[in-house]
Amino acid sequence: MLQLILGRSGTGKTSMIYETLCDLAKQGRERLILLVPEQFSFESERALLRRLGPRLASHVQVLSFTRMAELVFRELGGIAGRRMDDATRFLLMSRAIEQTADHLVLYNRAASEPGAVSTILSMVTEFKQCGIAPNQLEQAAAALDKGMLKRKTEELALIMQAYDSLTAGVTGESPSGYIDPLDDLALLAKRLPESSIADGAYVFIDSFKDFTAPETEVIEVLIRQAKQVTVALCADIIADDTLGYGLFSQVIKTAARLREMAYQAGVPVAKIQYLSENKRTCSDALKALEAGLFQHRPKVLEQETGEVVIAACSDIYQECDFAAREIRRLLRERGGRCRDFTIVARNLDDYRGILDAAMEKQEIPFIMDQRADIRTEPLAALIISALDAVTGGFSTDSLLSLMKTGLAGFSTHSAAKLENYVLMWRINGGRWRTEWTWNPDGLAEKTDETTKKRLAYLNLLRRRLVKPLERLRSSLYSQNATGADFSKAVYRYLLEVRADLLTRLRARRLDESGEPGLAERMARVWDIVMEILDRIAVIYREPPCNPKRLAEIFGIAVSLVDLGSVPQSLDAVQIGAANRIRYSSPKTVFILGANEGVFPSYEGFGGVLTDIERNRLIEIGLPLTNTADRAAVEERFFAYMAVCAPSERLVVSYVAQNAEGEPMAESVLVSSIKKILPNCVLLDQPGEMDAESERDAFEQAALTWRRQEPKAAALREIFKSREDYRARLSALDRAAYKKTAAFSDKKTAQELFGRDILLSASRIESYYRCRFAYFCRYGLKAMPRRTADLDALAFGTLTHWVMEHVLPKYTETGYHNIERSQVERDTGDAVMKYVEECIGGLEDKPARFAALLNRLSRVAAALLWHVVCELRQSRFVPVDFELNVGGRPEEGQPAVPPVILSLPDGSKVRVQGKIDRVDVYKRDGVSYVRVIDYKTGAKSFKLSEIVEGINVQMLIYLFAVCQNGGGRYGRTSPAGVLYLPAKLPVVQAERGQDSEKIGREQIRSLRMNGLLIDDPEIIGAMEKDIKGLFIPAALKADGGFKKHSSIASLKHFGLLKKRIDSLLIEMAQTLKSGDIAAYPAAGEVEACEWCDYKTICGHEFADPVRFIEKRDNSEVLNDLENHGN
Repeated sequence: MLQLILGRSGTGKTSMIYETLCDLAKQGRERLILLVPEQFSFESERALLRRLGPRLASHVQVLSFTRMAELVFRELGGIAGRRMDDATRFLLMSRAIEQTADHLVLYNRAASEPGAVSTILSMVTEFKQCGIAPNQLEQAAAALDKGMLKRKTEELALIMQAYDSLTAGVTGESPSGYIDPLDDLALLAKRLPESSIADGAYVFIDSFKDFTAPETEVIEVLIRQAKQVTVALCADIIADDTLGYGLFSQVIKTAARLREMAYQAGVPVAKIQYLSENKRTCSDALKALEAGLFQHRPKVLEQETGEVVIAACSDIYQECDFAAREIRRLLRERGGRCRDFTIVARNLDDYRGILDAAMEKQEIPFIMDQRADIRTEPLAALIISALDAVTGGFSTDSLLSLMKTGLAGFSTHSAAKLENYVLMWRINGGRWRTEWTWNPDGLAEKTDETTKKRLAYLNLLRRRLVKPLERLRSSLYSQNATGADFSKAVYRYLLEVRADLLTRLRARRLDESGEPGLAERMARVWDIVMEILDRIAVIYREPPCNPKRLAEIFGIAVSLVDLGSVPQSLDAVQIGAANRIRYSSPKTVFILGANEGVFPSYEGFGGVLTDIERNRLIEIGLPLTNTADRAAVEERFFAYMAVCAPSERLVVSYVAQNAEGEPMAESVLVSSIKKILPNCVLLDQPGEMDAESERDAFEQAALTWRRQEPKAAALREIFKSREDYRARLSALDRAAYKKTAAFSDKKTAQELFGRDILLSASRIESYYRCRFAYFCRYGLKAMPRRTADLDALAFGTLTHWVMEHVLPKYTETGYHNIERSQVERDTGDAVMKYVEECIGGLEDKPARFAALLNRLSRVAAALLWHVVCELRQSRFVPVDFELNVGGRPEEGQPAVPPVILSLPDGSKVRVQGKIDRVDVYKRDGVSYVRVIDYKTGAKSFKLSEIVEGINVQMLIYLFAVCQNGGGRYGRTSPAGVLYLPAKLPVVQAERGQDSEKIGREQIRSLRMNGLLIDDPEIIGAMEKDIKGLFIPAALKADGGFKKHSSIASLKHFGLLKKRIDSLLIEMAQTLKSGDIAAYPAAGEVEACEWCDYKTICGHEFADPVRFIEKRDNSEVLNDLENHGN
């Protein structure tokens, strides 16, 4: 007998079935079967156990169609093989398309397009669910006129036939041994009559809205065999007067089909039991919604109601935050359990990473319906990266990803070292497979034993990474390689890099650290990966197999495996997608994303066939069910089920704009609710709410930290009393009030910077540009990553090298006999020596690198020629190149003792560094010293910067030589400091202009700038006529210096030394005090403009700065003379 129970949502259909089962069990009936969807089985078993108790519940079998098939096959035997999952199904479909490719026109390239394989697989799945076999597709194609649809149908029939052959295991000489669960129900329907499972049984079918064709065939057998089949369906009538467009139209069709099957089988059909009373809720508002939703003329409930809330949110972030806070509030105010709440959205992917974060902030446990993609698991990522590397030409991205999995035998430190080197030299592709010779320091000025050892270590790491991959590649690309060869090669690679051992070790550590779930997950991932490799070996057993194709297939197969997750708590909020969720009697339901076109959705079934093509195939007899009309009906039904799920409260929200900022409108769901309940609660952009969790409270405290309001003050006091929030509050207070960054304990600062402070010129400049930047670079050692580009910095390095290695030779032989051609040859030789000794030669360097190097070589030659011309007419002679001030002198090179200053606490400040060039002019037993510095770019000497700690390098070195260089130079006196601009001497000239004049302009473009002693005789020793051609000083006709001459008296030099000494002492004392404030220089110097750390300091445009006023040199000198420091 067939018994139908019809009723709208909440009318007690399931309860009636449970009561009937309970009565039958008490009567001693043993053949009791409850058939429910797969995802409902656990909840149904639990509900029956609560109602019947363990003894009576054992009389009832709670089955899904899949579980029933397993029981029948186990009883009858004859079904052997491995069950297919989504990954195996994809592999087989891909293989099926490859096998039929020669006969395909539309889909002949689909095998190489993973998206196309998935789309065709979805279509074949739909065919199977509709009970459509390949021969039916062939018949349909024969009935069609020539055209696109005919070709599609023919090719889909071919592909499906090949796929079925593979799944049946009849292709080739050996069977594949795989069974497609999609074929189980068709087979079950055939073999169920042989089984005793349903003989004389009472079968109850619940929680289905409709059935697939194979499911319908099984039910037909059950109707014939069972004593009684009872089916509960969500509908209120058996006759559809909506022409198939009503809310329950699909359900009514299902009911009619079941009755027709019973009549045809000669089985009695009992009178339909109609249930009309809504027993789920006592709320008039919720009852009104259930009765009137999506009805043309619903009954309107005019009374005010607080059980239904509609929230209009600004965006998805506010929507998720509102939902989480509201749940927390309701739990606090009304009590209850988290599992009393359900959140549903039409497309849950839109909310991932946003909704879960909002729930975590409110400290609410939740279970979210989502796949766990194992491609991000270390083992899967290792294999995918390795395969990408060997099939993609050893790309740097894949190799770096491989190292960072932690399963390739590389520590974080080793991986970082290798990454920095390859990014510095832009290494990619084949350069990974050859010995590296380039300097680990980039375009540095020198290489030493330490550098060579570091390079050797990097090459060792490179070989450890690449050699196993080369062996993997060799195996994959061997002649006539099969899927089995592919799988074996991957497995051998894993063993070679000891990924198996590292996986076990990591799992053991996780287990020991209290993370058994993660440990088990790692073991499961290993088993899954091995299973996929086994499947590839079986399915792709015919040579030759393309390694790149198999690598892609492996990655996609891995992505299709769902690890799942075990709920961490039984009491948790349920979060699910509207088309998949199983409502567990929630008291409150939140519907998110009720926007036009989103929920209900406008999207149809899509796929290979268009809606028009689907309808045409239905016309010629194919029983397709997924049409656009059905999609529209289903969407409304999903919304109806969500609205009817709660027993106490419904909250519906929508957003004003999407993630791209485009405006969004409310959906028909919202407008229908408003029509039925005109006085429901409407919230417009719910803003600030009371804090509902500790994390939420702290966030609100941070947002209102500076407000003088009772609530803000109360939050501040709460967290100030908490010891565990002290460090966070300190950081918050600094940020809110722009307080100076400083060490709370001065001892920490001293441990970091040392008792005796060691400084260099670059450190001093960094500090006076910004103390926080100094702390980042020299305290935290947070160095920016650099690439080995031939940029201005590299040109500076190259210039220093050329000057250091060529000028000393000219100094020995004299400058007067040097020709320009010789300078160009010597520069070229020096540049090549630099390339060979410091950066490992030009081998494997791109052509662009060599071209840029050649250009820079010409510029360096022009600069060197300019220096030769300047020294020819000068009585100053270069005596030292790259001279050490303090530190350890290099072998065979002298050094000047460092600058040492005493601090009030008895500690010392020590300044050391290196001088590019020291020139000396001797007169009357005194060595007049000038310090030369080669600078790329438009570096200029400004005393307004010097007295503020910027660009003090040359003066520090000048004073160091004059104060401490007596052993080398005898009696010394400062002659000045000069920047030599290291740039190409380019001038603007008219066509036909005198070449001699152009030459003078070129010399003038390279004029040095700096500060010189105001002694005409000393300056005359630098430039014979003192016309300002080479130096920043020129005489007037009356013998005085021109206004723009950069000169100072010996007294002024003394005042500058005193000022610089005070700056050094001030710097040391400030560092020792722990003051590392982001207080950048601005005005004449813009410290923030090119700062490497401006993204982390928190300094904003309106924050305080150390303003450096633009002043000319004479003004600065007068100020020093009048006011000292």
